[in-house]
Amino acid sequence: EALDAAFKGEAALLQSGNQLHLGYLYSIMADVYMAFDKPPLRLEYAQKALALAEENKDELSISQNQAKLGRFFLEQGNRAESRYY
Repeated sequence: EALDAAFKGEAALLQSGNQLHLGYLYSIMADVYMAFDKPPLRLEYAQKALALAEENKDELSISQNQAKLGRFFLEQGNRAESRYY
């Protein structure tokens, strides 16, 4: 149900052009995919969230999403990539 609501929200945000809140939504979706143990989707949405945060120059979201990606790569055993973030 959480993902159904997220996809509806994504469609509305894409239609309205609200990039800032779309980035927040992608960050939340990455967390949901983490809870569902779906690493590829977790990574995809975390990267989307970071890209939008950078595009919007949202420094708080940039740092939060970098931390999220760093944890992801550390959990995957990729220490070199985790240090990048």
